[in-house]
Amino acid sequence: MVNRAWVLSVVLLFCGGGGVSAAQNQKNWELCNRPGDLVVQCLVVTPSGSMLAGTLEGGVFVSTNGARSWSCRNAGLDAAAVLAAAVCPDGEFLIGTFGKGVFASADKGVNWRPIGCELRDMEVTALAVSSGGVAYAATAQGGLFRCGGGNGGWIAAGLGGVYVNALAVTPHGGLVAATSGRGIAVSADQGRTWTFAAGDLIGIEVWDVTIDQRGRVFAATNGLGVLRSGDDGATWTQVNSGLDEPFIGSLAILPGGDLIAGSARGIYRSHDGGEQWSYAGAGMDQSVITSLAADQEATLFAGTAYGTLIRNESPSPLK
Repeated sequence: MVNRAWVLSVVLLFCGGGGVSAAQNQKNWELCNRPGDLVVQCLVVTPSGSMLAGTLEGGVFVSTNGARSWSCRNAGLDAAAVLAAAVCPDGEFLIGTFGKGVFASADKGVNWRPIGCELRDMEVTALAVSSGGVAYAATAQGGLFRCGGGNGGWIAAGLGGVYVNALAVTPHGGLVAATSGRGIAVSADQGRTWTFAAGDLIGIEVWDVTIDQRGRVFAATNGLGVLRSGDDGATWTQVNSGLDEPFIGSLAILPGGDLIAGSARGIYRSHDGGEQWSYAGAGMDQSVITSLAADQEATLFAGTAYGTLIRNESPSPLK
């Protein structure tokens, strides 16, 4: 499978709420501008609604109006390829780059500064930040690193030789890593020691992990659909009823608690933590979804493997 860091992705926008028919969905899709007509690799949204798009060739773009327009914001950033992004508890942006390490911005991307020098030559594939402000960066070459919580730079946090696609920090401070070919890795001590999930999860591709408001962890897999854990990743259960696509590339949680899954056939939605799924991609031509993010208004943003930027202004396409 092509590495997710290089999958072509673009941005779609649509709003959550009550239901509309497939015909209504098709009618209400609107073509929008893409940031610089570039490929968007990662997308995050702050609680205030600012959206950051990391691109593979043009650095960082920021939108403050729901992807209707974009501003290029690369001051202080000497990297063109942005592979990962995260938002800190104070609203600061973090980005992981190809070969230049991690950068941070406290002013919505107007100015960027490098974080430490330890990762300056590394490809940063995933980022996550704890509620206490401790940042974690996964690299393609050197495993996982930790920054914050009393240390002034990046220090090694295990998983050397493991390619990490996504990271999540649990409410109890534990770490869950989605890996390529090694399944799911879990740490309860900030990366000092790691345990890999056993059973059917050994050797599988896991593309994404996310955590809902109840602290449940969900994982998107290549062939096993969606997995759920209620104990910080110690044990996992498949939750695929109504999910007729086992290849899931991305996950998101809406403010109301609904779980969204992006697949090779479009988008699915669960109102009950994955117990039951329904297809929510009518009018999307079964787009291949590669990334998801949601804002505080339950607007969902999704990256796809196609080359357009579209928006659905209807109030309720996701029921």
